[in-house]
Amino acid sequence: MNSILKESLLNFIDLTQEELDYFDDILERRTLKKESFLLKEGQVSTEIAYIKTGLLMHYSLHDGNIVPCDFTPENNWAAYLKSFTNKISSDMNIIALENSELLILKSTDMYRLFEKHPKYQKLRDQQVEKAFYQSTQHAADLAMLIAKERYYKLMQQNPEFIQRVPQYHLAAYLGMRPQSLSRIRKSSEDSGS
Repeated sequence: MNSILKESLLNFIDLTQEELDYFDDILERRTLKKESFLLKEGQVSTEIAYIKTGLLMHYSLHDGNIVPCDFTPENNWAAYLKSFTNKISSDMNIIALENSELLILKSTDMYRLFEKHPKYQKLRDQQVEKAFYQSTQHAADLAMLIAKERYYKLMQQNPEFIQRVPQYHLAAYLGMRPQSLSRIRKSSEDSGS
């Protein structure tokens, strides 16, 4: 098991070595090459991924254009809960923006884990709350902040995205055109911010 994952589990849940080993045993190791899909629109999501290394993007298509909804870097969980929880076809895609190493938890294994070690349900609850908060906050930011403020907030909270996410995806995520993002970035660099 990834040491950061183990540490985060132990900081959140009081687990025995047996409980940690059981969890580690049910995780599937997977490599996802850049531009490969973890989930495609139309599929039913049956797994949750812990990202050991790499970067994933959730996006939907609108009039043939990619609309990024979220970016998930290493040491975080990624899933599309709407499809996963309701066992319905996904209206979202999850793609690797970088070569990524994942630890996969399949839904059938997750439910067996909850039966055998109910403490792990706290992890699920925490991740659902985190996803809800992030989604709600991003929607509020798009509605209430001007473009420059959205960019500065992203720079402050997730500075690695500025270097790792292609500019056209960042611009769409921030609700602006790539040219506007270029101007904001240039203005930021010129002012030394």
